[in-house]
Amino acid sequence: MVTIEQKLSLFSKLLQQDIKTEIGEKIEAMEKEYEVIMAEQKRKVDKDADDIIEHARKKAEIKRLELISKAKMKTKKESMIAKEKYIGVFIEHLKVRIMAFKETPSYKEYLERMIGTLEHLAAYDTDFIVYMTVKDLEKYGEYVLDQIALGGIAKERLHLETKDESMIGGLILDSPKKNLRIDLSIYTVIEDHKDEIVEQLFNAIGEVGGLDE
Repeated sequence: MVTIEQKLSLFSKLLQQDIKTEIGEKIEAMEKEYEVIMAEQKRKVDKDADDIIEHARKKAEIKRLELISKAKMKTKKESMIAKEKYIGVFIEHLKVRIMAFKETPSYKEYLERMIGTLEHLAAYDTDFIVYMTVKDLEKYGEYVLDQIALGGIAKERLHLETKDESMIGGLILDSPKKNLRIDLSIYTVIEDHKDEIVEQLFNAIGEVGGLDE
């Protein structure tokens, strides 16, 4: 016969076993839940860390590109300033050489070639003012009128006048009546061919290790 004490002892053991099983299951469930939570937290932390790193990388890349852009702009600006300086110096040297050229017999031939391009003006029924520098007018004025007249423009329709030295040399024909102006001054020739002159200049500089873009 089972005594009450034995029954209580058996019940106590069964209860302890049930509690142990329940607690074990709960602990196991909590551990699994904890693992899920930790995995999610790790994923979020990793993502936040990756986002921070990516943001920092993008920010650093933007900063790098800004610095490169500023450096390029600065270099380009300095290069342009240097080029303008070289161009100015070169043009002044060119003018000096032209002034020396004007003292040679070849300048007279140059004027003759320029005048040879004016034959089409004979078709205009108008007078022309022929502008020259003071020195050129004194030295070549009559010669220029004679050469223009050979092209078919009556000499009495030609009137010599001086212009400031900025034209450097050559001549300018002007007809206020016809609103017609033919500019064959050396200044205009230089300006019209300035890009070509500059290109040749910097090609030459480049060949000896000069300025780059």
